[in-house]
Amino acid sequence: MNHKGNSGVAKAVREAIKVHSVFEPHYDPCTHAEKNLSACDLATGLEGLFVADIAGRLHQHIRTFKPQWAFNQFVYMPSTRIEHKCGFDISFGHFEDDSKRRVRLMHKLIRHWCDTDWKWDSNGEVAPKTKVHRCADHILMLVSQFRHSDGKIRPYISFSVCYCLHEYRRMGQPGIPSFGYAFRSLFIDLSPLSKILPTNFDSKAPTAQLVVTHQTAGQNPSIVVRRVSSSAQNELQASGWQEFQKTAGEFLLR
Repeated sequence: MNHKGNSGVAKAVREAIKVHSVFEPHYDPCTHAEKNLSACDLATGLEGLFVADIAGRLHQHIRTFKPQWAFNQFVYMPSTRIEHKCGFDISFGHFEDDSKRRVRLMHKLIRHWCDTDWKWDSNGEVAPKTKVHRCADHILMLVSQFRHSDGKIRPYISFSVCYCLHEYRRMGQPGIPSFGYAFRSLFIDLSPLSKILPTNFDSKAPTAQLVVTHQTAGQNPSIVVRRVSSSAQNELQASGWQEFQKTAGEFLLR
């Protein structure tokens, strides 16, 4: 397909977007605000694809130790209709395993060039009708699940960074870097928040926020994760794919 989106298929997609709102917000035309960066009419962010990719990779890792664990017995992905009620995009853990251990991810797709700086905070998205800060509310749900699980539920927030389908061509890469590439994926364990997040936390008027700052410097990004309130700051640990895969695998296979 033509990089500039001038093919017949590209034009048809753009026309369909104008007519059918069902495609929004999954289809995002690439209109990067920074200067000297080329635009691409076919840039898109389908978050479900990134979530499914994480699921497939973790399941493949688990199958090394538990070959009998089928994908549908290990992975649960709630529908978009109930996602806001459970606080996570995906849950891992064999449903017949007596330990009942689960690793749950709230996943965010960051639409930036993966080799540039970006920042995210949990209070940036507000539901128009309920006025609930959605991400803060989901974090509260995950932390609450952890508190009531006797340590059997491990809550994470994960990030996939991909602004444009063609960004690696722009970077001069011979192909798409591996999933473990430091600029592409990030995993943050939310369980430490159980000690500092108050039980009466109000998602409509949050008194704190989770801030993730990702700064690139050569091939070694600097990642700072802070829980910020009016009185204190607490830093959380962030990890890449390889470390998350190891930690999650060990937890689920105990």
